[in-house]
Amino acid sequence: MEEKQYILPPHPVACIPYKEEIVCPETPAAAEESLAELVRQAVDELRIELSAELETQVRRVRTELHDELQSEILKEMELDSDAKIKKP
Repeated sequence: MEEKQYILPPHPVACIPYKEEIVCPETPAAAEESLAELVRQAVDELRIELSAELETQVRRVRTELHDELQSEILKEMELDSDAKIKKP
């Protein structure tokens, strides 16, 4: 029988690495922190994120209002200037 000849080598054989069997302890490990403490930490982190987001939005709105006010002031100044020029 002839040996098969491949243009490309055959796919390598898959090997599964040996892992030790994980044994669950009969008593669960105690958490380092209480549930109340974990909730408090999550709330604090969320409060910080929301506060930062709110500050960003306030800055954006303040900038937009400032730009709009400046634009209106310039328009009024131009109208006043045009009105003074037209008066005889």
